[in-house]
Amino acid sequence: MAVSYNALKIAQEAAQNALKAIQIAIEEAEGFEDVADGDYDAPIPEPVPASEPEPEPGLPAGYLAKNFKLSEFRCTCGGKGCNGYNGLTEAQAAAATKPLAELLQKGRDEINRRYPLANGKERAVNIISGYRCKLSNKEAGSDGSSRHLQGIAADVSVSGLSTGPLWDELNPNGGVGYGGNNCPHVDTRGHRSRWKY
Repeated sequence: MAVSYNALKIAQEAAQNALKAIQIAIEEAEGFEDVADGDYDAPIPEPVPASEPEPEPGLPAGYLAKNFKLSEFRCTCGGKGCNGYNGLTEAQAAAATKPLAELLQKGRDEINRRYPLANGKERAVNIISGYRCKLSNKEAGSDGSSRHLQGIAADVSVSGLSTGPLWDELNPNGGVGYGGNNCPHVDTRGHRSRWKY
């Protein structure tokens, strides 16, 4: 059976019009929830911007671990180069730095277990340098790949103790730099790295 060119053209236009009608019907039906047979997938909700993190049960506001506050990790530039967290919001900084604070807490607990003070007080792990902006990182003599820029590194000290070997033991999947003046660098980079500076 021969079909004329005009008949094919008319059939093609009819198919295109039917497809357009189906597309319009689909667009109009989006968001419609009253479907009798219940076979309806609700539209995916728009993501809600992250709000300030709720403190963990038992942790006061602003704390990332039992003995470590987010503010202890602030950049030392004093506002000359950043907002204290190299441009991150407090919520972003808390999320980035929390694993590091938890590692430092683990170290602090272990230090006090191994080396208790006679007076019953606890030894503190002091954060010498946490977050750094480009300005403070340059002043520290570090390069642009420093983990301090991301908030996942801290230079720490414990009065009267050399703690580099302890951080080496407790941080098998992170970085440990053995620094002068008994001030090791500890970071949570996700792979083992050791060096002296």
